[in-house]
Amino acid sequence: MCAFSLIGLNGISQEKKQKNYVGIEMPIIWNHSEAKYYQLGSPVHKTGKSLSYGINVNYSTILYKQIFGKIGVGYFKQNFNIERPFDFDDPTSLSFYTKSYSYENIYLLLGIGYKQILTNKINLNGLFEFIQLISYKQKYTPAKTSNSSFQNSQKNSKTITLGKIFNAAIGLERIINQQFSVEFEVLLPLKTEWNNDPIFYKYDYSNDAQKIAKNKFSIGSSISCLFHF
Repeated sequence: MCAFSLIGLNGISQEKKQKNYVGIEMPIIWNHSEAKYYQLGSPVHKTGKSLSYGINVNYSTILYKQIFGKIGVGYFKQNFNIERPFDFDDPTSLSFYTKSYSYENIYLLLGIGYKQILTNKINLNGLFEFIQLISYKQKYTPAKTSNSSFQNSQKNSKTITLGKIFNAAIGLERIINQQFSVEFEVLLPLKTEWNNDPIFYKYDYSNDAQKIAKNKFSIGSSISCLFHF
């Protein structure tokens, strides 16, 4: 996330001059996730690792001294490489398992952070942010099909409240000039909660078989640029 600065070039304080910015951010998150399904009443746990990515436009403003608030909206593609049974739209009555599944989302962000000025051109920024993902398109790729004439994947266009992420982020911001800066951040998801997807099989004796995934570990980074005003 490109962040805004409080110290200006030529020794002029930017706290008075630059209290707002509009930024463009490109986050990438690596996740190790787990899903559960049941065979003959016994739980089966499957894991997978994948990269997810997106882009968003955000706005930040100084709230008090070096504390700033941030809001944003954008696009994010959440991927899972997990094998599990699902309701594949196929003319046979065979059982199909996913090789991978992914969700294209509207990305909503709300955060609060603190800016530490290191030099005239470098800031250290810390941020806590809440992210809500709302999926509008889904893709499920089966591990294999019984006939090459069958579709290679299934695409749905349903509205699913996919889940929410609580991130901590720390980044270094480089001031280019009084109007522009760039920032590199490390993203540390503190808590990730995924909701249910009805395409996964539901069992009367369980309430967790349709859960999209359980996050075991994830870490990410982002690069941003911003315009100060």
